Amino acid sequence: VNRGRYLKVEAIMETALPQGSATLPRLRAGMTLEATALELTNSAFDSGLVVDTSGTPIGAVSLRRITAALSSSAEEGSAA
Repeated sequence: VNRGRYLKVEAIMETALPQGSATLPRLRAGMTLEATALELTNSAFDSGLVVDTSGTPIGAVSLRRITAALSSSAEEGSAA
């Protein structure tokens, strides 16, 4: 199973907002890790703010964190 297509960004986001986060791209809560990674890859940033439906930041996520989440799921599959 490709977890990147099912896991939502909220599952791995950090709730503490980084310093200077006002310029980071806004990522909608509910996006899959796959869609979030694509959005960040197509931006000039390697991290972004996760926002709720009203646009209020609720957390932050980075490509590194997404990659780590997807890598650990791949390792679990290969260990089986």
